[in-house]
Amino acid sequence: MIYDFPISFMFHRQFPGDLGRRMASAAPLCLQPPFPWATWRQLNVLTDLLPGQEGQIAEFGVAKGGMSILLGQIAQEHDRRVYACDSFAGLPEPDPTRDNPYFEAGFYAAAEGSQLLLERFTRELSDRGLSQTVIPLQAFFEDLTDDDLPHTLALAHLDSDLYGSVAASLRLAWPRLHESGVLVVDDFFHPAQGPARACRDFFNEVDEPVVYEVLFPYSVMVRKGEHPGRDDHRAHDGNFYRLTQLKQDSHFLDCLTREVERCGQGSSARVLLQSLEEDEHDIYGYWYALREYWSAIDVPLAEVSQPLTL
Repeated sequence: MIYDFPISFMFHRQFPGDLGRRMASAAPLCLQPPFPWATWRQLNVLTDLLPGQEGQIAEFGVAKGGMSILLGQIAQEHDRRVYACDSFAGLPEPDPTRDNPYFEAGFYAAAEGSQLLLERFTRELSDRGLSQTVIPLQAFFEDLTDDDLPHTLALAHLDSDLYGSVAASLRLAWPRLHESGVLVVDDFFHPAQGPARACRDFFNEVDEPVVYEVLFPYSVMVRKGEHPGRDDHRAHDGNFYRLTQLKQDSHFLDCLTREVERCGQGSSARVLLQSLEEDEHDIYGYWYALREYWSAIDVPLAEVSQPLTL
């Protein structure tokens, strides 16, 4: 089946180099999105970051464990650890005052009759030689304590879906993040909006303006210590955005150019490419280019299927 952009772009699988081979191996264990594009960018950033950056890695939201495995493979090369935090029992109860209707308690739990998620995850770690590198922490995030996580983090990946989960993750991760460390928040542009609201409230509370670097299609990256500059302007939602990660990714741009050739000059792919060519701050062009995707996922899962299981 041939899909239109941007959904077609999410089926891309040919990534170059060693990172590309690792992504292909872990693909069956990765959820889409953020896999493949946000995963690709995060791994590239981590590869560049770790040689000169102290600190460990934490992931909040493991699911099948694909991202933890990919992070672990890079961490292992630098004698670091990945702390993989998850309930391994599905999502907690959403907050109806902060999470738009979409997710429900128990989503992403193990499918009935299958092995428990934690057991499957630990077996994967063993099979891939990562048992001493990736450390599973089983708990809902608000139940984690200061003693559960390392003192300093180089990178924290928040793939937590809900306001409460992301808020708890931020309270744990941000104070530990090295002064030039990296925070990645998945589901930021998801119509459920819990992660975006949690980030807004947290960074307002700590009085720290940040810049959100966009990762295709709906994740963002924050570099601690980097604040809005003279060329940064608030978007309508009050946040500062940059498209730098997309604009400087040659593989992303090459593949997007091929999408324009396939879909035509009047396509959403062309809208996105033009936005990146003209202005690294054009979040409105980015949102508009992905308008069909936002509409496609703006359907509560409970209305179209059984609770999502892994």
